[in-house]
Amino acid sequence: MSKRGLGKGLEALIPGAGAFGARTIQEIDIDSIKVNPFQPRTQIDEEGLEDLANSIRVHGVLQPLLVRKMEEGFELIAGERRWRAAKRAGLSTVPVIVEEVEEESRLEIALVENLQREDLPPLDLARGIKKLMEDFNLTQEEVAERVGKKRSTIANLLRLFDLPPSIQDLLQEGKITLGHAKALLSVESQEKQEELVEEILAHSLSVREVEKKVKKVTSQEEPSECSAEEKNFQELLTRYLSARVKVGKGKIIIEYHGREDVERLYSLIVGKEETF
Repeated sequence: MSKRGLGKGLEALIPGAGAFGARTIQEIDIDSIKVNPFQPRTQIDEEGLEDLANSIRVHGVLQPLLVRKMEEGFELIAGERRWRAAKRAGLSTVPVIVEEVEEESRLEIALVENLQREDLPPLDLARGIKKLMEDFNLTQEEVAERVGKKRSTIANLLRLFDLPPSIQDLLQEGKITLGHAKALLSVESQEKQEELVEEILAHSLSVREVEKKVKKVTSQEEPSECSAEEKNFQELLTRYLSARVKVGKGKIIIEYHGREDVERLYSLIVGKEETF
């Protein structure tokens, strides 16, 4: 599938998406709207949804939903929380803007719209990014440009799949934060990762506290010949490359996950893009 021009945010995907004043807003039956099946969000905060519903009962839906016309009714492109809250508030109609959107754009638009709200759970975001890359043959760099994030951020989100399923579940449930998860990724042993998670839950450890504990664990995993200077170099490389790095015995070992990750590491090291 061909790759479309790069851009940042919903405005780049639907020109004028933010300029509601110049576009037609209409009221339609709320029950005529179906949810986008490519919606990346798998969890919606019930308390936050109820707060939004209470606000809508008083003020109405202040920002129109974005929908596209289907053979029967409409499909939601952006604004699922507002749609759900409006239903909960008992509204029979909602304000919408009807857009003509290509089939292949639906996931991308849903993902970007959620990204702009900064509240999409990390694993939902990572799943959406992975699907975007696989379905539309995009690189990490292209995804980063489309959603307005750094390439290292995209790489770190995809690395969340390296965590054991039990830790992924805790992250999805909000029992540990993305900062905790990123710190745990620096630990090679899955057993040590799970031990650290138990400590996080038992003692409500902050990310900074976990990072200190991770540093002790990783220092034990490193070769004894690794000097203080080599350890510092190792930490700098790990942060720069967003990958697990080992330095010692005259070697630098960089772990990668698939061809896309190799290309990412290559471009960081040599300063230019390359497709293998």
